[in-house]
Amino acid sequence: MKLKNNIVIAAIALSMTACSSDNEPTANTDGKEYPISLSVGIGDLSVVTRSTSTFSPEGGNMGFFILGNGSKTGSDLKYFCNNQKVTCSNGQWSFPDGETRYWSSDNAKISYIAYYPYSTSADSTGIEWNAYNDGYNANPVTADQYDLLWERNPAAANSDDHSLNITLAHACSKLTVNVTRLGSEITQGAQIDKIFIKGMKNKGTFNFTGDNAGTWTFSQEYIPTPYPMKSITHDNQLFAKYEAILIPQEAVMILEPQILNGAAYQLTIPSQKYEMGTHYTITIQVGQDQVNFGSITQTPWEDVSGGGLIAE
Repeated sequence: MKLKNNIVIAAIALSMTACSSDNEPTANTDGKEYPISLSVGIGDLSVVTRSTSTFSPEGGNMGFFILGNGSKTGSDLKYFCNNQKVTCSNGQWSFPDGETRYWSSDNAKISYIAYYPYSTSADSTGIEWNAYNDGYNANPVTADQYDLLWERNPAAANSDDHSLNITLAHACSKLTVNVTRLGSEITQGAQIDKIFIKGMKNKGTFNFTGDNAGTWTFSQEYIPTPYPMKSITHDNQLFAKYEAILIPQEAVMILEPQILNGAAYQLTIPSQKYEMGTHYTITIQVGQDQVNFGSITQTPWEDVSGGGLIAE
């Protein structure tokens, strides 16, 4: 009889242990699915160590591809997406209503491509990009709206908060031209009207995947079109400041400042390699015809300066 009671007590204890185990969290969460959240910042190209800043343009749209998601295969929209538009609102990036994507499991790794700003013409191989359109020289358009940001990550693991930490990098170059003075022979009170860029290809294809991933290619039949820089300021301290986004390439650039009365001047910059993630600043003085050059150096975006270039 005592043996029978012991068996009953042991069975009750085992039952209680099993119930307790079911109600406690377990470290093995493999197989559970969590919505993917996106954390986006702007970093540098891999050659330079710089801090990452949060990137949250209100109302901005980013293109997003999920190419791999753990062991899942196929095109199930629950785990994959193809050029999905994700939007920034109140500092947070999110999928459209009803378009949430999920980690295939808690320990899944995701391969993805992210780029900004969104374009309907992009696919997983790349995107055709134009650094200039007819609105480039008109307010409120800014040069940075023609910059292309991107990241491709072959295997991002699930994080504690189930977010993908995306770090975008500049795929383009940036050019700033400062006009510090006009020659004494130019009519008093004259102003710079426009500065055109010539000799540079302003349209190309940026490659997301394949052997050319992270590089630009151009169609052989493409003929460069002169395009105006974006006017930023015009005051007594700085006669003019202009900015432009450049498609990275090696080329002979011609800058053509135009005075408001119609006079035009040309400044030719010898063959130069313009690189991704690099900001070039050139200072010029506009006068007659002769051009004297200073050197141009390459450092990370916003840190590139060139010697004075004088058009007399």
